[in-house]
Amino acid sequence: MKRYAWFLILTIIFFSACNNSGKLLEEPTIDQEKMAQVATDLHIIEAHLQNAPAKQRDSIKSLLYHQIYKIHNIDSTELLENQKIYYQQPEMVEAIYGRILELLDEKEKKLDAMPELK
Repeated sequence: MKRYAWFLILTIIFFSACNNSGKLLEEPTIDQEKMAQVATDLHIIEAHLQNAPAKQRDSIKSLLYHQIYKIHNIDSTELLENQKIYYQQPEMVEAIYGRILELLDEKEKKLDAMPELK
């Protein structure tokens, strides 16, 4: 659970950065579940990049992010626009990050069950 502590820190930072005084500009085009799945994949990439050589980190990150966008049939602009919409509603962000933690736990359990990794 220690590895998820930074996710909670990120959530707190996001909540503190949210501006509740503005009205919601539009509806998100990415639903909450898909947003959680995309964010989960991006968090996993970020975790793996911590071990990548500094000189190669940016190019690896760019390549992996493009693959995630392709897998989820979105682009970086759509993701950023949806993040802005969701961050105007902290309760939605909290629900998304709760789902991210669930997805990460599921992935961890699957990895733990793989005999070749033991």
